Amino acid sequence: MMKTDIMPGVFAAVPKDTLLNGKTVRRHSVEINGQTFSINKGPLSFASLEEEWFDDLKDPEIANAGLKRCRPRPDIFTFCQRIPETDPKYAYPMQWESFAVLPVSTYEHWWTKQQSRASRNKVRKSQKAGVEVREAVFDDAFVAGMVKIFNETPVRQGRPFWHYGKNFETVKREFSTYLFREYLIGAYYEGELIGFVMLADAGRFGVLGQFISELKHRDKGTNNALIAKTVEVCEQRNLPYLLYTDWRDTSLVDFKRYSGFEEMRLPRYFVPLTYKGKLLFRMGLHRGVKAALPPRLRSFLKNVRRSWLKLTARCSNSVTSRSRPRDAMKPATDWKQVWEARGAAPLSDYEFDRGTASRDDEMERLAHTELMYFIDAQRSDVLFDAGCGTGVNIILLHDRVQRIIAMDYSESAVARCRTRIAAQNIANVEVRQGDVTSSSLPEGSVDRVLCMSVLQYLDDDQVRSALREFARVLKPGGTLVLHVKNLSSLYLSTLWLMKRLLLAVKKVTRLEYLRTFGWYVRELRAAGFRIEIYRSLNLLMLERMPRRFVLHLQKLELSRQGKFPFSLAFVQRRGSDLKFRAQLAAR
Repeated sequence: MMKTDIMPGVFAAVPKDTLLNGKTVRRHSVEINGQTFSINKGPLSFASLEEEWFDDLKDPEIANAGLKRCRPRPDIFTFCQRIPETDPKYAYPMQWESFAVLPVSTYEHWWTKQQSRASRNKVRKSQKAGVEVREAVFDDAFVAGMVKIFNETPVRQGRPFWHYGKNFETVKREFSTYLFREYLIGAYYEGELIGFVMLADAGRFGVLGQFISELKHRDKGTNNALIAKTVEVCEQRNLPYLLYTDWRDTSLVDFKRYSGFEEMRLPRYFVPLTYKGKLLFRMGLHRGVKAALPPRLRSFLKNVRRSWLKLTARCSNSVTSRSRPRDAMKPATDWKQVWEARGAAPLSDYEFDRGTASRDDEMERLAHTELMYFIDAQRSDVLFDAGCGTGVNIILLHDRVQRIIAMDYSESAVARCRTRIAAQNIANVEVRQGDVTSSSLPEGSVDRVLCMSVLQYLDDDQVRSALREFARVLKPGGTLVLHVKNLSSLYLSTLWLMKRLLLAVKKVTRLEYLRTFGWYVRELRAAGFRIEIYRSLNLLMLERMPRRFVLHLQKLELSRQGKFPFSLAFVQRRGSDLKFRAQLAAR
């Protein structure tokens, strides 16, 4: 990590993994004047104190001068005064930031004067229901309770829940980092953890870092009981304020108000460091496009997102289910039989792989260029092509790596692949027939696994087995590259609806196993992978759209991959063809 003082020169920040919104992301980090600053990536990059709520900025002038000489240079430096400093202290451009803060003097004062009667009654209700709230210890039993609560539902407060799908090891690792400054409070019902608070000590105030309970026990007033115990702990630890995120017109604002929280406005400063930062600051876009939208439009879009999440959750559960007797779908398609039948037909290799004879050379060139960049193969790599088909990716990659082990479970595909390789005199490829869920490769024997357009033909358990198998055969730090179909996309949602309608009128149609972006993220993490990058294609495509129009949109997307607006994370999660590149954590 770089250290600097006010001296001439240019210096480089270093990459650093950090946990943000429940995800491990890579940011740049730099140390200036004894304080660590984090620089995010994106169309507009920001620098801020890494521990913004736990440290006062020592000297904004020194920080500003140092960040201007940092490479990569952030566009805007932002910092906020900490609770309870509400009066502006600096002359930099400033905006008010609104927070939900509870002043804490004594528990008795809070109980009688600050919270509402309704909130007080719910605390009493929790006691009568048998909910016990007490300070807890971060042991295996507590972590197991956290995992159970996290995995109760994929959607909370109308948005995807950050920690849904995480396993025991992941939760224990991620939440043990800051235990040195946290107090744990647990709510127990019949001996089981049903809710908890992780209260962080920020010196002159407490921060509700995690505050969550099981939905099925909400009728017992669990959250109110947790707040009551948190206020008691704040009094005991001499924390005169309790911070509960921001003060916005959300579904939680009434709960905050009834629990005694008040709005506290603190000055946040924005110091543009580049021409782009100055321009977007003047345009009012320095807080992002969402913040610049009118409140009514933001509210409308939130409702749309909430409805969309409910729909995709139902779709994902329905499409991937094989055992629900009330499901109107026919039994899952035997995809091995489909591929064998296709292999016996007089088709070209291109038709066998793509399912169509129509080909556009420019589109192929753009797609191959983007794919090679995404795979990022190295000369020393031993690569496992899991589900190789007729070998199209082998042709592209064989002269970029040391060796390729290719596998497919279709005899027809394996035969076509061997013929194709022999015709081009490729010597560094071995083709096998086998199942990607249980290959015979030795443990830790490959550097890179490539699995393209395979997982939509496997059910959920088979996909999990395949991911575990990929983790087994990869060397520590090895790379997995996946291409999957994304139910979070507009195209596949419309396609799914069309197929449901066809089945309803007894028409024959094939059903793949379609899953959402979030589903794959959770399963990759559970298998021990850290996602490095993801991209998607076919963002704007709809079912039954003319092919000429589809090609035009695809070329546009491919030519602007990594550029605005296709570089935005929201956009990258919404294409129907989704690629992940993930690194295996150390064993």
